[in-house]
Amino acid sequence: MDFIPHISSLLSATWNGWWMLGLLLSAIISEVVQPGAVTNASSSVTTMANRTYHLAPHNFFGQLFISIFRIGTFTMALCMSFYTTGVFKFRNYMLIFGVALAFILVKMLLNKILEFAFSLHRRNEAAYEHYANLYTVTMLVFYPCELVLIHWYNVVVNRWVFGILLALSGLAWVVRCCRMYITKPADIFYVLLYNMTLEALPLCGVVYITSKLI
Repeated sequence: MDFIPHISSLLSATWNGWWMLGLLLSAIISEVVQPGAVTNASSSVTTMANRTYHLAPHNFFGQLFISIFRIGTFTMALCMSFYTTGVFKFRNYMLIFGVALAFILVKMLLNKILEFAFSLHRRNEAAYEHYANLYTVTMLVFYPCELVLIHWYNVVVNRWVFGILLALSGLAWVVRCCRMYITKPADIFYVLLYNMTLEALPLCGVVYITSKLI
């Protein structure tokens, strides 16, 4: 039996445990080098006031490590939602990681173009901070769910769990956008248009490509 090649699954793959540990360390390091990157994110999300929380200015390494944690955790959730059987190697996971990162960078570029075109930088600064905090909190919830679900692996259950959590996160973001931007009924259209084009469509694109790669 020792000479029979075994299928590399998300549970049996040696790299998976080390990678999940690496993601946890990334979150811890980000909090160490940028105090508040993790702990204050929940405070910003749960507060009703349109304010942000800072214990220290943003720095490159703090943002780098928290970004690795968020993208890595989100990518793992995607993999768990589509992987069924067969060989699943680390390079396949990193390919999906790269796809998610590419979509995020494209979205950031489009946001910058909109800011420049409509002079929205000051108005959007608080919104970006809230978005980052909500993203962090969502992935902090995803992470323990992944640790549990990977031991009782069921693709249908995984899709429902991550889908519901993602839907609740999206709803929270839409509500925050409404609180920050809607001053007249016509603003509702612009908020929905923004979220459909720069939030929902990129997410659908990542999900579609992931389903084809796995």
